[in-house]
Amino acid sequence: MLDSQPAYLLVVYGALAVWFVISSFLIFRLWRHGDISKINEHIYATIPTVFTTLGVLGTFIGIYRGLQDFDANNISESIPPLLEGLKTAFLTSIIGIVLSLIFSKLALIVYNSAEKKNSSSAKTELDALNKIITLLTVKSEHSQKSYDLQTKQTQSLKVIQQSLSKDEETNLLIQVQDLRQEQTSNSKLLQD
Repeated sequence: MLDSQPAYLLVVYGALAVWFVISSFLIFRLWRHGDISKINEHIYATIPTVFTTLGVLGTFIGIYRGLQDFDANNISESIPPLLEGLKTAFLTSIIGIVLSLIFSKLALIVYNSAEKKNSSSAKTELDALNKIITLLTVKSEHSQKSYDLQTKQTQSLKVIQQSLSKDEETNLLIQVQDLRQEQTSNSKLLQD
């Protein structure tokens, strides 16, 4: 069957096969090691998208190939190559979408499993934050400025603790920026 296929078709199916192997390797590696830090999350997140993109690329190549031999003056002889190109077009789309659906669910399941394994480090971070809050609360007998600073820092740490303990995804960069701004204002408060 592959011997009779045109070269453009072999390229599209080859690209789908190569991405299938790469995606399988990435998912298997995350499943085996269970360590999210060992993967490139941007590449991992694109696994289903690349399958869909390759399927759509195959669609356009198939349609183009079918229309390339189309002759409006000789429609009866032009229809078989057009239909052959359309078969290729829709087959590559179907394969791309099916692989995208399968790999998106598989990648999500493996990623969530690895994320649960790594949640113990978040627990350690929460314990450390609790210790810091306790230390700041005990030493609150200092001057009014120091007390205000400690109160603000305690509130900031509680917000971080709540954010880390939530199951929802939050933007850590925004939290760090807010903390940085609050630290700057606290430093100014101490200098006054």
